[in-house]
Amino acid sequence: MSNLGLIVQSQLEQAIGSGKAFAFHADDQALANGGNLDVILETGDCELHLQSIVVSADSGPDSIKLFEGVTASADGTILTTNCKNRVNKQTAETVVRQNPTISNTGTEIDDHKNYTASKKANVFDAGSTDEWILSTNTKYLVRFNNASGGEVEVQLHFVFYEVPV
Repeated sequence: MSNLGLIVQSQLEQAIGSGKAFAFHADDQALANGGNLDVILETGDCELHLQSIVVSADSGPDSIKLFEGVTASADGTILTTNCKNRVNKQTAETVVRQNPTISNTGTEIDDHKNYTASKKANVFDAGSTDEWILSTNTKYLVRFNNASGGEVEVQLHFVFYEVPV
C-alpha cells in the first residue's frame, strides 16, 4: 500500500506534460489608425483551449475580437507554434495564419476594448474566465483593431492547449 497522496493535475498541466500546450506570436506589425491585425486559428480534431492572448501595443485605444466560422479568400502566412514542453515536443493540430484576406468574419463571440495608452494590455488573461474552449475543425478569427488615432506597433502573443475529444 502506498502512503502517497492523490496527485491532482489541471487540464493545462496535463496538456503541458503530454506536449499539447503551445505558444506563438503574430509578427510585429505597424498598423494605421483603423487598421486590423488578423490571425486565423484553424482547429483540428481536438478541442482548442485558448488560454491567453497578450497584446503589446505602443498606444491605445484598441480592441480585440474573436469570431467563429470565418471564411478567407486567401489564407495568409502560416505561423510557427512552439510546444511548451521542450522534452516531449508535439506538433499542434491547430493551424495558425497571419494576415489572411477575410471574406466573411463569421459570428462575433467576444470583444475586449483597451481604452488606455499603456504598453501592454492583457486582453485574455491566463486562468481567468476568459479562457475559450473552441470547437473542432472550425476556423476562428482573432482581430486586433487600432483605434488610437495614429499608427501603432502591435504584437499578439497566444497561449493555447489542445485536448483530444
